[in-house]
Amino acid sequence: MNSPLKFYALAKYNQISSPSKVNIGQTIKIPLTPEAKFARSQLSKTAPKPEILATETEVVLKTPDVQEDFIEDKVDEPIVMPETRPEHVEQVAPPSAASLMQTMLSYTQQQDYASAVEQYHSLKSLGSLTDEARDIALIALEGYGKQLVKSDKLLASNNYAEAASLNLQSGNKMQAFRDFKQASELHPENSQAMEEMLILQKEIADQYHREASSAFRRQELDKAISKWEQVLEVDPNHNSAKLYLAQALELKERLEKIKN
Repeated sequence: MNSPLKFYALAKYNQISSPSKVNIGQTIKIPLTPEAKFARSQLSKTAPKPEILATETEVVLKTPDVQEDFIEDKVDEPIVMPETRPEHVEQVAPPSAASLMQTMLSYTQQQDYASAVEQYHSLKSLGSLTDEARDIALIALEGYGKQLVKSDKLLASNNYAEAASLNLQSGNKMQAFRDFKQASELHPENSQAMEEMLILQKEIADQYHREASSAFRRQELDKAISKWEQVLEVDPNHNSAKLYLAQALELKERLEKIKN
């Protein structure tokens, strides 16, 4: 189905509680999405093994029926495999970037984040990710990550890390830091997420500390206080931010008393 994540949605669609337990002969229903149509059209190019019998809404996997003739005291007759002739299927064009984005938006609005994330990965593979599509994908990735926190921490971590990367592309370093932090906490072995988080931690702390200090010198106390609070969010051990934040809060309190 062209995505490592799609088996989750497929299992949910078929009400299969354990995706790893499917058997030969079991019917698997597949939503007739543009991707499914395209994938089905490719069946006409090769002879499938085992034989695949497809309708518009379901695929049944089964092994070919083979009759083996055994004659006592004689050499076994050779087994002849039946010839498979896939029926002609009309060629279907792959889904466009616009249709994938609309489908992703629809799934996101329904809070079906697993399906929305599938659409995002298909869209990403086309290399067509607009600002609007990125914003929708962020909601889907973070929403799916939140849904998976208790059931699959590894996959949840991967979704948060992917969301963090998109936030970096959008220039939102603070949210990227939060997503990388969540990814590393869910899966401590995710060294890439941890490394990215630490890099962002230093960048954000240094930048916001400079901005807070500049605002403080201009007597823009609210802005200075907000920036130092953000410094301490990413780095609770930033001693300079602690010191200057305390001074800014004290000065603000004095000024308010004077005004009153």
